[in-house]
Amino acid sequence: MNKKFGFENVEEVKSRIDPGVEEIQFTGVVSGINDNQKEYLEFGVVSIDGSRDHTERFYFTTEKGIKISLQRIKSILKVVLGDEKAKGNYDVSELNAMLSGKKARVLFASEEYEYNGEVRAKTSFAFSGFIEALSVSKEDSKLKFNPAKHIKRLPVAPSQKAAAVSNSDINDDLF
Repeated sequence: MNKKFGFENVEEVKSRIDPGVEEIQFTGVVSGINDNQKEYLEFGVVSIDGSRDHTERFYFTTEKGIKISLQRIKSILKVVLGDEKAKGNYDVSELNAMLSGKKARVLFASEEYEYNGEVRAKTSFAFSGFIEALSVSKEDSKLKFNPAKHIKRLPVAPSQKAAAVSNSDINDDLF
């Protein structure tokens, strides 16, 4: 292959935001339909220092899903834009314009899943009480990360439990 590739305008890949409390800036809102024909709104955020990013999707497929998505988006609007703006009706371009560049503090949770035999984790906004204004001091923040509550682990298979128990009597200390 004798083709040249230009990299001067290519952005480096950012790492993902890990579970915990993070100060973020909204980068945009887009709508879409995934491969399963599920409609969603996607909120992009980046850590304040710009080194890590995250996208959060809110789906609109079932009556319950629509209700939960709208409640969670309203929580974002209320914290970032105020009570009055959280009562309005907006299209995607208006949401994008209103939220882009705005900052907040967000509690991120994580859930493990299996993909091709490999355990991976996806990060998302915690389910409720997940956002607050940066004007709230860190000392007064109600966003508290608790790994036992905010990291959902895959269940341990019985064979793994048995192996852990059978190996527990092995002394592998070096000294």
